[in-house]
Amino acid sequence: MTGAQRPTLEAVARRAGVSRATVSRVVNGSTTVAEPIREAVRQAVAELGYVPNLAARTLVTQRTDSIALVMHLVTVAQRRRLDPLPVHVRAVQTAHVPHRER
Repeated sequence: MTGAQRPTLEAVARRAGVSRATVSRVVNGSTTVAEPIREAVRQAVAELGYVPNLAARTLVTQRTDSIALVMHLVTVAQRRRLDPLPVHVRAVQTAHVPHRER
């Protein structure tokens, strides 16, 4: 691996001595893979520093696992409370436009 390249599923598979499909199943949490093989994949993931590509996963699954939270005023304290959530939360502050009766 060069410094600019991220490790791929294929690289993890070569390191663990398994197929790309097996690595994918382990990374995605499948329980159909035997424990010794799962451990070999986990070790290869750790050694190579593999991180799933969220953009690729979004394209394949057609899900972003994101939540948009639109608020008139977002405080620093509110943003801090959103940080530890296990989903991607984007707090967006809107400009106040007074509602006018017609």
